[in-house]
Amino acid sequence: MKKRMIRSSLILMLLISLSACSTISDIVPLPPIALPTLDRNALPAGKDIELANALLAAGKQRDAASAYFEASQNYRSPERERLILQAAELAAIMKDSNLTQRYLSPLRYPTLNVENQARFRFTQALLALNDRNYREALRILPQRTAGLPDGLAKKILNARMRAAQSSRDRISLVQELVLQESTLKNDYEVKLNHDRIWNHIQQIPKQSLNANRKRINHTVLKSWLDLGYIARSAKDAGEISSITSANLKSWQQRNQAHPGNDKIADILKSAPAATVTPYLGGVSSNKSAPEKSPVKPSKKQFAVILPLTGSRAELGNTLLQGIQEAHKQSGNGTELKVYNSANSSIEGLYETAISRGADFVIGPFDKNKITSLSQLQLHKTVLGLNYILNENNRTNNKLKQFGLLPEDEAVQMAQFAINQGKKRVAILTPNSAWGNRLRDAMRRAIIERGGKVVITKSYLNSALNYFADAQNLAFRSDELDAILMAAAPSQARVLYPSLRQEIKNLPIYATSHVFNGTANPSDDSKLDGLIFTETPWILETVKNKIAPTTNFPRLYAMGMDAFMIASGLKNLQNFGSSLNGKSGRIRLSKDGTLHRTLRWAQFRNGIPVAIR
Repeated sequence: MKKRMIRSSLILMLLISLSACSTISDIVPLPPIALPTLDRNALPAGKDIELANALLAAGKQRDAASAYFEASQNYRSPERERLILQAAELAAIMKDSNLTQRYLSPLRYPTLNVENQARFRFTQALLALNDRNYREALRILPQRTAGLPDGLAKKILNARMRAAQSSRDRISLVQELVLQESTLKNDYEVKLNHDRIWNHIQQIPKQSLNANRKRINHTVLKSWLDLGYIARSAKDAGEISSITSANLKSWQQRNQAHPGNDKIADILKSAPAATVTPYLGGVSSNKSAPEKSPVKPSKKQFAVILPLTGSRAELGNTLLQGIQEAHKQSGNGTELKVYNSANSSIEGLYETAISRGADFVIGPFDKNKITSLSQLQLHKTVLGLNYILNENNRTNNKLKQFGLLPEDEAVQMAQFAINQGKKRVAILTPNSAWGNRLRDAMRRAIIERGGKVVITKSYLNSALNYFADAQNLAFRSDELDAILMAAAPSQARVLYPSLRQEIKNLPIYATSHVFNGTANPSDDSKLDGLIFTETPWILETVKNKIAPTTNFPRLYAMGMDAFMIASGLKNLQNFGSSLNGKSGRIRLSKDGTLHRTLRWAQFRNGIPVAIR
């Protein structure tokens, strides 16, 4: 039971991070392969093992690998091979292929027991993943994990899903979702998995569906692909013909217990039933009867509610410009109706917009107005352009929230640092409410990911220099792996050079706030080498030397994304999907909030350049 729950949690986590956008390149990256601590309890007991475990716990992976390998000489099979594989796995995680193969060289695969064979294959698959040879990783990794220790099984399943996801091959991804479904623990997770499978199948080209459904022997997967082929054929034909109906009926008879039966209704809705023009007997006139004009479907209407006058007019108009630009570029035939929220009741504006035919509401921007809407029984979906803390929103599934959330960047920085093996960090933030907010978010994100916050420092909002702060950090730099920083541009131009003068080797990561969105090489050359998060739109305009048309270019990008979200919310609601937007890669959480993952950039000659 415990093993099943662990695997179920893993698959649910992976489902959350899979994408259902039009291209697989939009898939959100999975967490890194876990260090080999999950199943360390299978190691033999001994002081030499305790030493190796302590080195691993301290983050000294290379030393720990060497200690495990040396300790293996003191044990007999299968403990000896188990320790060698522990060392090899660590070397593979460090992406040291030569060291991995050197550790593995004493082993003969056929002589290993079942568990150690699985570990051997997992380690080899890690090398393939490191080389981005995802198909090879899938070939090497075991498909079945029954009977293996929970930690090992979890790592294998994680690696298989990572390889399938990264392969950009939807067939492989669908196959993995089908194979791992048995690990899901409740009906809700299973239903989400079925939706994910079906969503990906619908995006596989018809020719590929046909070829793979003939090739694959796995009964459940083959039936999924058969159904997808029938659906694609109906969609291409633009109707549910008698042949399609017969094929669906035959599929249902062969697959009465298959989960794809729940998708039959979707197929029938996707294309109208074939129609026959009535026979007009007895008509002998030479004049043709006038053709009736086809009824044109009404345009989908988006209502935009923003502050267009008053103290927040510049913010509201910048968001509106972004929304209008995205609408213009989309050419999707939707209609925009704009409402000024500056001096109006949000409840009244919402009801007015709905009564005038709005299918979707973008806005408001004001938090108080979003809070007011969260307390209503909403009939149409609202995309609030800010975030509120409101328990009502957990049950009000018509309210979504989107904005430039600083905490998203804090989490991304923490994850990046941990992924780079930088577990011991210092956090530098300004002495302000905003700075404290980011400090707390960074600290929480680091600790949740197994890192350690060694130093937190709130620096003065304005100072001629920060040498004292830099010297205090330098004094303890041997306790640190990285520095996480939040600062406004004027602060960063003083703080970062001070840090670099005192601390040469530690990497420093910052949030996007260090750059104001406009290229300024003369001032920003002081930031050369600094790695920071940034919105794709800003990096695109800087690269192409496009002058910003607003003082708030990130809000402009957010407006463009707001329209994209409104147009593609159905895809985002396919549990764990993401959209590549101008403000970042966007995903929808279960509580209705949308979150962004930004690009990574670095200052070079005073200009931000995308690096990842």
